[in-house]
Amino acid sequence: MNTPSVLSVARAKSFSLLRQQYFQVLVAILLGGGLGYVEPKFAVRFKPIGDTFISLIRMLTGPLVFCMVVCGIAGMGDVKKLGRVGAKTLLYFELVSTLSLVVGLVGGHLLRPGIGYRPTSASLLDR
Repeated sequence: MNTPSVLSVARAKSFSLLRQQYFQVLVAILLGGGLGYVEPKFAVRFKPIGDTFISLIRMLTGPLVFCMVVCGIAGMGDVKKLGRVGAKTLLYFELVSTLSLVVGLVGGHLLRPGIGYRPTSASLLDR
């Protein structure tokens, strides 16, 4: 009976990690940040690619959430169960939204992002 060696199992796991989309996105973020730090003028050339990616994500978010909600409601079947799940979902949404708002406000007051940034109309037009 052939049993896989430790090396072949480790090699298979490393290759499976390289094929994972979240890993590829994290590597791309790190490479993009590193390129922007080392060669900012060269990295600016890739801005249209990043802008397109963000636009595509924004375009897909609304329909994706809508379809998930519709499929979830359609799959419930029982109206009483739907009411309980709906109430729990609204409560969870409100709590998480409030927590997110508090974290953002506290972070903004403590870290003060944008302090010292004085844009001019010329610098805004150069983009």
